[in-house]
Amino acid sequence: MRGWRTGTTTPYFGTIKFRPQAADNAEAMVSARPLLVRDVMTAAPTVLHVTHSLGAAQHLFDEEGVQALPVIRGRKVVGSISARDVADLLAREPDGLDRRLAFAMGQAARVVRDDAPVAEAARLLADEGIHFLPVVDADGNLLGLVTSTELLRVLARLLDSN
Repeated sequence: MRGWRTGTTTPYFGTIKFRPQAADNAEAMVSARPLLVRDVMTAAPTVLHVTHSLGAAQHLFDEEGVQALPVIRGRKVVGSISARDVADLLAREPDGLDRRLAFAMGQAARVVRDDAPVAEAARLLADEGIHFLPVVDADGNLLGLVTSTELLRVLARLLDSN
């Protein structure tokens, strides 16, 4: 997959950025078919690999300004970790910068399929009190992310178009 680099212990902080792609395209959102998660997700999101360290995660949170990221093994989502999780762990274990994310990450991340209706993603975000969902294909491979911010942008565009 273009833009992905996995399987190394060196974090890849290249040009992978959060880029809402469809949220600025109101025409794609006002159509005869239901709006799907793939229409509003951010493709090629910033991710952490399960072999990355807490220090690498902390660096990425500081550099990217994000609060939480999915953790992957290969292309499968195996969990998530937040900046707060990392800060809490490092406060308890100041020498833990070299610890692997497998030790520190939260429970398995909730995911949503790319062909799911946007309403399903919105309900999951609201019901679970979370701010992002990894988007996966039918085989469970990570394709992107959908965030509460993106869904608010979609709502604003839809309301403006009516």
